Amino acid sequence: MRLNSFRFWGVLIGIFAVVIMVLLLLFGNTSLNKFKQLKENWAAYTNESTIRSAALEEMTLNMGYVGFIHHFKNYVLRRDNKYYQPAKDKLEQLMSALYKLDKHAGSEREKEALAQLRFTFQEYGEKLDFIRQMVAQGESSVNIDRRVKVDDSPALNALQLLIKEAVKSSASQQMKTDDSFAEAESFYQQGRFFLVLVPLFALLLIFFLRQIMHSNTKLVEAKKQIDELIDDAPAAIICVNMTGTVTRANHRAEALFAYSNDEFIGLNVEQLIPQRFRSSHEQKRGLYFEHPFRRPMQKVAELKGMRENGEEFAAEIALSYSGEDEDRIVTLTIEDVTERLEAQQHIEEARAKAEMALTQLEKTQDAFIQSEKMAALGGLVAGIAHEINTPIGNTLSAATHLHVQARKTASAYAEEELTAEGLQDFFDTSITATQLIESNSGRAADLIQSFKKVAVDQTSGEARHLLVKEYLEEILISFGHELRRSHIQVKLNCSEKLEMYCDAGVLAQVLSNLLSNSLMHGFNNCDEGSISVDVAQHGEEIRLIYSDTGKGIDDEFASKIFDPFFTTKRGAGGSGLGLNIVFNLVQNKLHGHVTYHKHESGGVVFTITCPAIDGSALQCGEMNE
Repeated sequence: MRLNSFRFWGVLIGIFAVVIMVLLLLFGNTSLNKFKQLKENWAAYTNESTIRSAALEEMTLNMGYVGFIHHFKNYVLRRDNKYYQPAKDKLEQLMSALYKLDKHAGSEREKEALAQLRFTFQEYGEKLDFIRQMVAQGESSVNIDRRVKVDDSPALNALQLLIKEAVKSSASQQMKTDDSFAEAESFYQQGRFFLVLVPLFALLLIFFLRQIMHSNTKLVEAKKQIDELIDDAPAAIICVNMTGTVTRANHRAEALFAYSNDEFIGLNVEQLIPQRFRSSHEQKRGLYFEHPFRRPMQKVAELKGMRENGEEFAAEIALSYSGEDEDRIVTLTIEDVTERLEAQQHIEEARAKAEMALTQLEKTQDAFIQSEKMAALGGLVAGIAHEINTPIGNTLSAATHLHVQARKTASAYAEEELTAEGLQDFFDTSITATQLIESNSGRAADLIQSFKKVAVDQTSGEARHLLVKEYLEEILISFGHELRRSHIQVKLNCSEKLEMYCDAGVLAQVLSNLLSNSLMHGFNNCDEGSISVDVAQHGEEIRLIYSDTGKGIDDEFASKIFDPFFTTKRGAGGSGLGLNIVFNLVQNKLHGHVTYHKHESGGVVFTITCPAIDGSALQCGEMNE
């Protein structure tokens, strides 16, 4: 603390002492007036105590067994109405005394006790009138006593509490009044000799000055500790005054800017930033000193620090201030974030590379999916080709046989050897052959039509309304040869009328992949088995449950079956994308979900749930229309 501060406090304390002495004289004169007032208060207090004591005494007498309760009991036992009016009068006297006490109640306990008394008196009043009714009805004393019994112990306890509180209040008030009397008289007598207190004030002044000096010593020690904390702080700290001059810098600031402490002190803060920012920074500094605010650590846009050798670095700066007007000091906490920004840049570059890799992976996956679709389509062609081979062959055989018979009949006719029996045989053969040609041609046409629908659906990607059972049967046709060759029985449980609006090609791809997965993995090297496809509508959703009785999936692989490129047939024709494609198509195209659990026979069960009407597909269909 500076010397002028000591003088200021000394003068202030001297003035304070004079004021205190003047006030002491005034107080001495005032105390005499208050002494008179105390006497008046005492008289008022005595009057109040007399009223409370009289009211309590009246209540005690009227409430005891020589008062109200006495008449009340007699009224109950003797059932004589002559006791009614005395009891009523005593009860009114009790309520009158209660009213007087209520006006002078002070504490919450007294108010609660008075409330209890009032409640009991009111209850007695109600019971008194009730006794009168029962007496008129000729009720017995025992019955009356039983029905009008009142527990007056809380009221008696409340009365005792009021008596105790009154005695306590009276004694306390009298003691306070006596103390006030003695204090006022003593203080008044002492105030007349206030000059005796002057040396005491001198001692008090000395004590205050010593305290100020002691406080100053403590302040110096505290300042030293703060200086040490600032110097040892892990962040660079610089203090700047209103002119922009550096008044303090800690060790970390010296290391960061490569200035010694002597070089730092007196340096202009604009010299710590590159030349291109100094003009604008000076204007901002002036505005900040006019309207200072505390700002947490943050990166200032396009503001860099500059070391003594001209090297620049990116910085984050926190601002705080102390003092007022010309004495205001701004404290800057500066951190070099160059390495952090470089690390962030590396992270951004790595993220960009990862996003590119992800995009490439998605493209690759799409290519694999397209490849799987083409492979499924190829399998569909092979299956249809094998299925169509039989009716085409039958048609060809029937046509060939008919041709041979026609030539024989024509030759016999030309040589005039054709008999009626031979002509009839030719007619019978023609009818049989044409029937075979017609039925097998129809079968081939149906197979070609089914192939056309499924193939178009798998390549077009358009949504449409479809009858689920009819469409699933068309898909199963393409797997007929493989299923028969493997002795696999397929059971389709689905309502003939069940409809669905979705991308039909997606549904075909999903079922094809599941069937292929069963044939390749579930029934590999198996003599027989069965596959069940159960489809039903539940509310607004379609639930397709696909299950087989094949080898199943090991528990250790169950959590990985939907992962891309996971297969147990690596090198044996398995791509690891079959079930992953099922998962993605169900989730992203059918907007549903697929789950797996083990079949009771050890095989697999896949449950696919999706909307019966795919809203997004419907919207796309409407847009295409």
